[in-house]
Amino acid sequence: TLTSSFLMSENKITKKQVAFEWAKNNWLILLMVFLLLVAASFGWIAYQVYKEDFFHSVLPNTLYDEATRRSLWGAFGDYFGGILNPIFAFLGLIMLLATIIQNQKELRLTREEMTKSAKALGDQAMTQERQRFENTFFQMLSLHSDSVSKVKGSPWDRKVTAKQFVGKAFFQELYSGFRLQYKKETGLEVNPNYGRKDPDFSFTDEEYRQFTLILDDISKLSPRYKVFYNTNQYYLEHYFNNLQILVKFILDYKADNKQMYTNILSTQLTMSEKALLYYHCLLSDEHRILKMHACTHGLFEGLHTYKLIAHCHMDEIHRM
Repeated sequence: TLTSSFLMSENKITKKQVAFEWAKNNWLILLMVFLLLVAASFGWIAYQVYKEDFFHSVLPNTLYDEATRRSLWGAFGDYFGGILNPIFAFLGLIMLLATIIQNQKELRLTREEMTKSAKALGDQAMTQERQRFENTFFQMLSLHSDSVSKVKGSPWDRKVTAKQFVGKAFFQELYSGFRLQYKKETGLEVNPNYGRKDPDFSFTDEEYRQFTLILDDISKLSPRYKVFYNTNQYYLEHYFNNLQILVKFILDYKADNKQMYTNILSTQLTMSEKALLYYHCLLSDEHRILKMHACTHGLFEGLHTYKLIAHCHMDEIHRM
């Protein structure tokens, strides 16, 4: 059948491949056998030529005494040795060269295998190091997330009956309250009637210009933020400490893909958390490592200007 013929042809190809591989791996032995056969052939030819030229032509049909036979065999030995000795010397030289070539090949293969082994060990060590780093990093990230999720309170209403915010919602409320409180205080500076329940209230053009100028001036915000941080230090200090430890851990990792882990950390932060972190790095003297690397390593990636107190504050990022 077609299948059986195909299997037979494939079997023949396999046998040829095996024979070829054996010959390739044992070429030196084959060369030695070939050279020995050549030497034996030359010896046999030399003997036939000597016998034909000497025994038959020089002393045909004579009965030799012992001394004559010895001299004939001695002459034959000298003749035979004179022919074969250069052949064997040449064969010995060839075998020596073949051995040197074979040794060089094996040495090269050994070096290549050692290089591959060293590279494999290096790759294995790097993989183990990366696994240890990632295990520790994700454990630290999980601990930070657990710590944030356990935060509970009412940032701006200290009454017992006040609404409680938990986890990330707490920090969102904390930042939103700070943002609104600062705008309210700024508005009251411009017009004492700002924020009152008066549907007809509105800034004049000059008042609105003053209001915008104050909001845009980041130096005006700095003392307000320091008061805000001191008031909520119980929550914020622990929160920023954890972020700084995570960032420092990433920076200490000896690898080229640090940005990937910083991006992972950034994706864990809400927009409000990024805005809070942004103003902390901009206005606070605490957590210098976090302040130095938060911007350059993309922790503010995805932060929109509408989340800031003033849009122009985003330009202050270059000061970090």
